[in-house]
Amino acid sequence: MRIGTISFTTIDNYGAILQAYALAKVLEREGHKVGIIDYRLPDLQLRNWLHLMHLTYTIHAPLAVASGVPELFVRSARIEQFRKEYLNRTRPAWTDDELREVSAQFDSLITGSDEIFRNDREGNIFPPLFLNFADPRRQKLVAYAACSGLVNDYGDKNDVVTKLLNRFDILSVRDETTRALVKKLTGTDPRVVLDPTLLWNFDELPLPEPPEKNYVLVYGFFKSPRTDRMVRAVADQLGASVVSVGWASKYAHRNLVAADTLQWLSCLKNARLVFTNCYHGLMFSTLYQRDFFVFESDKARIKLHDFIHRFSLTSRLVPSGESPSRKQLEGMDHQALQQGIKPYVSDSIGCLAEAGQNRENKKKADSREVRLETHAINRALPPGRSLGAKSQLCEVGIHMGHLIWEGILSPLTCPPLKIQVKQHKPAVLVGGFLFVAVLWLHFYSNPHLVFLPLYLLPCTWLSMKVNLRLGVVVTLVAAVSGAVVQYHNDVDFHSWPVMAWNITGQEWKSTSL
Repeated sequence: MRIGTISFTTIDNYGAILQAYALAKVLEREGHKVGIIDYRLPDLQLRNWLHLMHLTYTIHAPLAVASGVPELFVRSARIEQFRKEYLNRTRPAWTDDELREVSAQFDSLITGSDEIFRNDREGNIFPPLFLNFADPRRQKLVAYAACSGLVNDYGDKNDVVTKLLNRFDILSVRDETTRALVKKLTGTDPRVVLDPTLLWNFDELPLPEPPEKNYVLVYGFFKSPRTDRMVRAVADQLGASVVSVGWASKYAHRNLVAADTLQWLSCLKNARLVFTNCYHGLMFSTLYQRDFFVFESDKARIKLHDFIHRFSLTSRLVPSGESPSRKQLEGMDHQALQQGIKPYVSDSIGCLAEAGQNRENKKKADSREVRLETHAINRALPPGRSLGAKSQLCEVGIHMGHLIWEGILSPLTCPPLKIQVKQHKPAVLVGGFLFVAVLWLHFYSNPHLVFLPLYLLPCTWLSMKVNLRLGVVVTLVAAVSGAVVQYHNDVDFHSWPVMAWNITGQEWKSTSL
């Protein structure tokens, strides 16, 4: 069977990428042909455009250098190289229509694992990760090891999430919080399965040599000097060095901030002891049977505690900054842990085997809703209304923040530009008339640069009445048009450097509004 999987694979997160890789490998082992849908969040599309214009470095570089971690650029490139080499991805897709096109080749679609049922800070969900773009009449829809993160209720989106969940043929989750949430919304009790990283051994990957022979590994965002000092003290007690991967620690002997995916795996596989408060740090410590300690984490608390309590690992929980006891440092009973996980491994593989089988109840599939558009689900305002200036500026601020830190990525909350234009045809026509009028006056009067500020009129009008994105597009066109007219009409401007300067200056004035 041809199976397409989808999850958060475009963010620079080791665990998110490796869980997608592991899921594909398990399915391929069952004889299926697997492709990973390269779902790109709208904010990632914006960032890719900025990469092309070489503006990303303008935004990132001062912040990265100031914080002492320019290695983040290198890490991002290395992680992307792993994606290219080891993930069988489709062509990139941002919108629902593009997702429908790339997913049409698959008979079955699997969303997961990871926090695919989470929402963002504004309460918006990620509809493509609920497979809103899929056709439930033609394709089998499966959620594998879904997690809702910290979400136990979607508020005003409960009804639409219920519709989305009811479209699935198979629903499985990886923690009790998500299980209770799905049960509350759908009335069905989903099975609890393991993260895909515990179903695959990764032996086929060419891991590099470990960074040290005898080391304690730190992987997590502790934000506590006291915790860092404690880790160093434990390492000294064991006669080991401290290696921090993914983040920098003041008390580590080596900081591998720019580690690629394979080096990260090698660090976990060969560590004497692992300190972490990240979910996949816990998963790979379990997979490689490494002794570990888990600290509190607001971001990952629910999923960490679920796994720890499910497999009786409370002795491995250490409050931030507190030192493990001597008994805790004696080691773990890995054999008992593996025996406890074994039944879940069988059930998880069985769930994926069902996902690869043909659908039995076709009549039920025919009764499901076919199309639920992302912009309608996360709509910020009722149809036919444009965002106000304040809302637009807030949205721009959020998008710019997303360029710097991926932890706050969110789905687009307003209708696509094409739909906005269609809804506001009169405003678009007025904006077009204003633009042509200014261009015509500029061309035939040519009083040097006096007309350049007037190009702001159509740009501002379209930004306020239709959509900020359309205003930005027209701004770029205006910046070039005004400079070209000036170049054509005035001999003093017959210089490409001067023309380029005018384009840049006009663009800066327009986009700084």
